[in-house]
Amino acid sequence: MTDHPTAGAAETRPAPEQLGTLLLKRGLITAEQLTIALADQEASGDPLGKIVVARGFASPATVAQALATQHGGLLKTEYGFATGFGSAPGTPVAALSAPPVTQRVIGRAPAALVTPPVQTEPDAESLRDEIAHASAETERLRDDNKRLAQLRGELEQRLAAESQRAQSLERELASAKEAAPASGGELEQQRIATLEAEVAARDAAIQDFKETGEGWKTALAERDDAIRGLVAARDEALAQVEAAKAESGDAAETEVELHVAKADHEAKIAELVAARDEVLMQLRATKAELASREVKLPEIVAARDAAEAELEQAKASLAGRDTAIAHLIAKHEAVLAEAAASPADPWASAERHLLFFQGAEGYELVERAGPPPAAGDRVEVPGGACFVARIAASPAPGPRLPCAYLIAA
Repeated sequence: MTDHPTAGAAETRPAPEQLGTLLLKRGLITAEQLTIALADQEASGDPLGKIVVARGFASPATVAQALATQHGGLLKTEYGFATGFGSAPGTPVAALSAPPVTQRVIGRAPAALVTPPVQTEPDAESLRDEIAHASAETERLRDDNKRLAQLRGELEQRLAAESQRAQSLERELASAKEAAPASGGELEQQRIATLEAEVAARDAAIQDFKETGEGWKTALAERDDAIRGLVAARDEALAQVEAAKAESGDAAETEVELHVAKADHEAKIAELVAARDEVLMQLRATKAELASREVKLPEIVAARDAAEAELEQAKASLAGRDTAIAHLIAKHEAVLAEAAASPADPWASAERHLLFFQGAEGYELVERAGPPPAAGDRVEVPGGACFVARIAASPAPGPRLPCAYLIAA
């Protein structure tokens, strides 16, 4: 196998494209794979096509098609007969330079006879070997399609698992929303809304993956139909060739026709291989996308846990506030009860009294006219209303005045 046409052909037509360029242009290998193959070729001196096949970058039939394209038409390579690509990537050559064969069509009598150059035509045994190779390639395509179907099934299972995890996350978010207090908790509500948006985005991505999986399922079914049709056409052609050989005994002519039919079969096999490789590349890309989604899931879970921790902290703060309020109410009720149980007010005849309370800048002592208010009364002072906790003698030096000790309302 060679990667370039002979020197004689180069003198009569433009230099062909390099093998690596042909494969790269048609998307049959990547730029990274071509770089690796060229490095191996420089180190070992082996043909580039052999290195590409050995490393598994492309199938033997694909390399054979590229070599036939370099040659300019039908070519016998170590990977079998090939016709070459067409003008569009992945398209076989529509019209070939016909070899000097008879115009006889399988199943019809020949219209004219042209003696083929026997020394350039393969013998019947070689053609049988090529047909056997085509059958093996067909079976390999079937196995590859089965593997693709298996991978698609695994992807669907992983998508189902991700859907269940997303549903579980939605249930937890719903529980967090129900547990949030009716007043306050705006921060918790905002975090819950953010998590809901992320869950919705994840659901949309999972739906896209499901639709992609259905598209693969259809593509695999079409590949199977094409393989079945290809096998049936090959078997029919073989049967017609055998019948023609038995009737006419024209072995050389029949072998050439078989050769042409086999070349067409190889071209179709190459198309299927290229289509399979494209589906595999799409599958790898989808797996990478799914992996990136899995990386984001821990972030969502961490955000949810942080929201739950803040919610618990808010609950604890509210519980502490409720306890303090209950303590103040109990203390106020005790003061009221003490005031109710005390004897008649000894300060009822006082002409002036003092108010002792905590103001904006500290405790304040204010003098007012008249008798002091009773314990439990509501009194307006600078800074807001207060309750009278108790009445006692003034702590200040000077005239003995009653003093009302206030607490915040």
